[in-house]
Amino acid sequence: MNIGRVQTSTLAMIVERGAAISGFVKEKYFNVKLNDVGLLEVNDKIKSLSEAEKIKSECDGNTAIVRSVKREKKSINPPRLFDLTTLQREANRLYGFTAQQTLDYAQSLYEARILSYPRSDSQYLTDDMGDSVLEIIGYVREKMPSFAGINFTPDVSKILNSSKVTDHTGIIPTAEIKTAKLDELPDGERKILELVANKLLCATADKHEYEAVSATIECGGYSFIAKSKNIINDGWKGIERLLKCKVDDDYDEAENSENPLELCENQELIADCKISENWTNPPLAFTEDTLLKSMSKAGADDVTEDVERTGLGTPATRASIIEKLIKSGFVKREKKNLVATESGKELISLMPDNIKSAAMTAEWENALSLIAKGEFSAEYFMEKIENLVKEIITSSTANVKPEFVVKSTFSGGEKIGVCPRCKSDVCETPKAYSCNCGFALWKSNKFFESAKMPFTKEIAAALVNDEKVALDGLYSQKTGKTYSAIVCLDDTGDKWVNFRLEFPKKSTKRR
Repeated sequence: MNIGRVQTSTLAMIVERGAAISGFVKEKYFNVKLNDVGLLEVNDKIKSLSEAEKIKSECDGNTAIVRSVKREKKSINPPRLFDLTTLQREANRLYGFTAQQTLDYAQSLYEARILSYPRSDSQYLTDDMGDSVLEIIGYVREKMPSFAGINFTPDVSKILNSSKVTDHTGIIPTAEIKTAKLDELPDGERKILELVANKLLCATADKHEYEAVSATIECGGYSFIAKSKNIINDGWKGIERLLKCKVDDDYDEAENSENPLELCENQELIADCKISENWTNPPLAFTEDTLLKSMSKAGADDVTEDVERTGLGTPATRASIIEKLIKSGFVKREKKNLVATESGKELISLMPDNIKSAAMTAEWENALSLIAKGEFSAEYFMEKIENLVKEIITSSTANVKPEFVVKSTFSGGEKIGVCPRCKSDVCETPKAYSCNCGFALWKSNKFFESAKMPFTKEIAAALVNDEKVALDGLYSQKTGKTYSAIVCLDDTGDKWVNFRLEFPKKSTKRR
């Protein structure tokens, strides 16, 4: 079974989330609200309907008094620029793009010279880029219709910090957008460019400022709490809204659904109560957005401050890790969600805890950081890894039942024939046509790859059942031409199954 410290830890997170969802038992609870002002009862999860009805009966129609009103001015700073991980997360959230799709679109824009290098883990620009970024912001407002009406004075100093730029800067459009034919871009690339441009404008705009209002109201011996916010300066959120309203018609309504509270201390109200019935919710399945976030933060609490990189994988490799798990048959997509397959669950059930945990990655990153500074022995580090591998093999061999390993490796595939070795079933798995006894025809096969012939299920079935198959169109690496042959199974009982060729006098039809 294919394992690794990054992909196995990632798979373990998906399996654990799935177990939490399947094991979740929902519970009913009730809220009592004062209808006129939409106030929640302070104990907002009431266990029984009778208790909720008691509160309602004791408050309904009675006088409610505003005991306190607290007002506090708050602000939310502009967001940072995109690095690859945050771009992939936002594109998944807004457009449903997979992490790999986002990387592919961004790479195409980079190759067209209208986007900066996408495989970046930084969210800042270098200090010497201030003037050029101002020009780019001007081109964005001039060339991209979605942002043409924006009137603000950008402050690029917020995104300049050379000390926080590693190999590459945060992702931004380039000055080439001035002359590029943006209306001719494919849909996916256009959406990514708009997303990056919007983030650049948001990152250089004013703070979002608002007044947070909290009121405490008493009625019938119960305390009710009301919360709301009054916007003072929309700032960068107004720019963000231009794009998100374009994608989601309900975005603006959801963002501004709270009505300002017009209450003052000692004000009297007549209580009009309503009971609402609710259920607790299970944890949400991972999407690529939330999985990328968890991967980037995994093990962060276990590393020292001077470690350059934390998390599972790098911004450039996380998309390929997810795709590899899917291709290997351990994870599948269900709409936007990523869920573990039965094979994925079985694999994690067999793995030692240290292999499944992101803590091992953190431990190794700490050691590598010390080795780089000459404070730790590389030889000792490698010795520890060798000992770990030996320990895992020894404990797994001793503790795991062989029949369970065999079952987990070859279960679930479609039967294609009878094994020429043991006469049991040969089934299709994600990587091979194989039997429990160890017989396997690997899909990634050197002979068929060099012959430029897809190793199809039909060809494999003929080899398993008839021990030969007649094929036309086999490619010769030596002559550069195609030829016909009978491919025969040449099984010596070893791990690898070989083939030999027989050449008929006449061309045969491919099966």
